[in-house]
Amino acid sequence: MNDQRLRALLFAPTIDWRALCEIIPDLSKLDATPQYFVHHAEGDVGIHTRMCLDEMRNDLRWQALPSDEQYACLLAILMHDIAKPQKTITEDDGRITSKGHSAAGNTQARGILWKIGVDPVIREFVCRVAHYHQLPFYLTTNPRYEYEFRKLSLVLPLRLLSICSRADASGRRTTPPETRQLTLDAIDIFGMFAEELGLWDKPMVHAGVSERGLYLEKRGEIDPSYPWPAANKRGVAFVMCGPAGMGKSTVASKWGLPIIGLDWAREELEAGYGDKKGEGQSKQLAQAELKAYLGKGSSVVFDATNLEKDKRDRLCETINGYMADCIFVHVEAPHDTWLAQNKGRGDRSPSSKTLYNMIDRWGAPIGDEGNAQVYYNDGKIIPVWGALDDEKMNEQLVRAKRIFDNPLGKPI
Repeated sequence: MNDQRLRALLFAPTIDWRALCEIIPDLSKLDATPQYFVHHAEGDVGIHTRMCLDEMRNDLRWQALPSDEQYACLLAILMHDIAKPQKTITEDDGRITSKGHSAAGNTQARGILWKIGVDPVIREFVCRVAHYHQLPFYLTTNPRYEYEFRKLSLVLPLRLLSICSRADASGRRTTPPETRQLTLDAIDIFGMFAEELGLWDKPMVHAGVSERGLYLEKRGEIDPSYPWPAANKRGVAFVMCGPAGMGKSTVASKWGLPIIGLDWAREELEAGYGDKKGEGQSKQLAQAELKAYLGKGSSVVFDATNLEKDKRDRLCETINGYMADCIFVHVEAPHDTWLAQNKGRGDRSPSSKTLYNMIDRWGAPIGDEGNAQVYYNDGKIIPVWGALDDEKMNEQLVRAKRIFDNPLGKPI
């Protein structure tokens, strides 16, 4: 219901900021968050956000979009600076900075919009815009811009990112005033580069998940469109991602592959959730078991929350080091379903407080992570940009079971 009301407010003839703050209370903090006059002479973050919304609604390119894309872009602009209040500081020289607000906004927006009930495909677009909304300002100056453009095309549609970035740049005033126009010119150049590279409205071309992962691992030093002869000989590690109680184990149990992870390790060690010594031992056991499977060339499921990107990156590096493909499997359930699933899970499960703390740091794998990603919502694969669909995911499961099947289905 809140999602429907939010959509109606964003499409209303005039923006009712107070009503938006009632649905998303964190928005009210923007009005008390100052900005540095050089980049934002218009005033606080709340003023800037409202100016951005007005600029987008007046943009002819936005007006030509289908309704769902219009809503996604409006919501992205509404949330693009949501983390500035927690990241804004005044430096010793008087400058006001908000370093890290983009990445933090990715995480913060996800929890907020999930609770409201925003469609997860739209929500993930919003989170990615929050993370990357400033890239079109300067990406074309990167000496390795072709690689960076291709990588970014795996994350979100560059056409829509360009529209959002233009609204962000238009919805501010600068000191001196001409700086604003330089940013708008840079966004136009960003669009020209994206079209020239064939990435304006589609991800980069790649032959498969192995080639795609190798392209990212080698930072663009190979041609990802060329089929790699050894690809079908690689094992597959499906790495589950998502807060506890979302249904990760239920999804993985249908695949017929061995499942290891922290829950398995806790049961082996009879360790309770939150027991400091037990948690450390469980992580060590799960990691050792993962490496044992990878070492013998077996496909495997690694079941843990994996909410932070740095942890996912380390896992991917380990998996690729064993010449296996890392596929991140993001699993979520609607808020009410999640609450019901977490009742009475026992002492080997986190408390309600711990569960909600997970939501506050809920990072999801995005398009440039691992060899591939797939998103499940309520047990079904959903079409998040750049992720595997049902057919492609089934191909990976068939490959995993055909080549490296473990007939016992048990830990080694």
